[in-house]
Amino acid sequence: MMMIATFTGSNHFALKSELDSRMQAFVAAEGELGLERIDGEEADLQRITEAMQSLPFLASKKMVVLKNPSANKQFAEKVDMLLGTVPDTTDLIIIESKLDKRLSYYKTLKSKTAFREFGELDARELSNWLVQQTKLQGGSLQSADALYLVERVGTSQELLFHELEKLLSYSPNITGKRLIC
Repeated sequence: MMMIATFTGSNHFALKSELDSRMQAFVAAEGELGLERIDGEEADLQRITEAMQSLPFLASKKMVVLKNPSANKQFAEKVDMLLGTVPDTTDLIIIESKLDKRLSYYKTLKSKTAFREFGELDARELSNWLVQQTKLQGGSLQSADALYLVERVGTSQELLFHELEKLLSYSPNITGKRLIC
């Protein structure tokens, strides 16, 4: 089953995590040969079109990751037609740093792709995320302590992730006493 997805938003950490997860799953299933990354700011329309429309080589599927293809004005103008030409053997992920919601480009991506916007998390959402990440890594962290950590480190999800890794390397049981040190 073909997948065409669009990832956008200001939460670069969450966007990159989702992209990395999808690429790792693809490489595990299909191999590195089927993965192609293209920077839309540097590639011309022909290069982008070839990557989207060509069949996989030495693999059963292909994944194309396009970063900021809207920088290519021709691509943005023809996106509706181009999305219809992607073969079933190709998964396409479009990464857009910033999208103007007033443009038809945005509306086309929103309606014709699996559109996902990664917004910044507030303090409460970040503390819940920290608790979940701690559990995934085999540790424990109470909500109040997670909120305290957010207050001390700030709302950067990337900084919080690295701080959590440091705390977990010291002890899997993170408590307020350990956070004060």
